[in-house]
Amino acid sequence: MLANTIKNSSTIILPQWYAKLEELGLKLHIMPCDVLTRWNSTFNMLDFALTYHMAIDEIMSNWDFNLRKHKLEDKEWEIAERLRDSLKACMSL
Repeated sequence: MLANTIKNSSTIILPQWYAKLEELGLKLHIMPCDVLTRWNSTFNMLDFALTYHMAIDEIMSNWDFNLRKHKLEDKEWEIAERLRDSLKACMSL
């Protein structure tokens, strides 16, 4: 949901996303989308989200973007990390 929201808001959220990445010293990149028919896209999305965790949290905390309801709690980030690690094991098969 976040990836599509950022990508489709090229005049409002996307510039703020890039500004936040620059501020945090992260490489400018758009979050990959999850594709239901490709399990490796879930891995790619989770790996990206965990790498860009700080930027994602800060963008989702901005009241102007109406994304707060989707903000992940610490426990949800831990679950995402475990899922990513499980999928990573499948990547090497």
